[in-house]
Amino acid sequence: MRKGWTILLVISLAFNVGIVSIIGYRMAERKKWMREGGPPRDVRENFMQKNLGLSKEQAGEIDDIFKETQKEILPFIKELDKNRKEIFALVKEEKIDESKKERLLAEMSRLQMEIEKRMLNNIIETRSKMTAAQRGKLEKMFNGQPRGFAEEGPPDLEGGRPGESPAGRRRPPSGEPRPPR
Repeated sequence: MRKGWTILLVISLAFNVGIVSIIGYRMAERKKWMREGGPPRDVRENFMQKNLGLSKEQAGEIDDIFKETQKEILPFIKELDKNRKEIFALVKEEKIDESKKERLLAEMSRLQMEIEKRMLNNIIETRSKMTAAQRGKLEKMFNGQPRGFAEEGPPDLEGGRPGESPAGRRRPPSGEPRPPR
């Protein structure tokens, strides 16, 4: 009996170590992708071909547009990061220099606008390489993305959105029964 439990515990431990290793590897891979401007070209191309029905040539052209946009926005991202660090340093000071704060915030807004402008141009140029059916699929993909505060309001103090429980599940409006689990 004791030997059976030992074998079961060893198998369970091996399974858990395997799962944790896979999760850790994927997280590290995603972090690496973010540092390098996104997933490798073949991953992006395969994704676009599969989900949008692009030809290999279209996927390559669109990937070139993506990489060019990443090069364009990188200096803005670095400058934005530098300004954020200055803002955080400013907050730690005993007396905050209001003019410096306003200057940094204005510069951060300008940088963010430049990033958004280039990303919008990226989407416009990407769409120009697609057929009408492919543009429809792209639009459906965009419609599936979160819209930020516009539709649901800002997060509440517990990290969720209004109407959500702290675990992220929707709470029914008052008076309605909770759905079964």
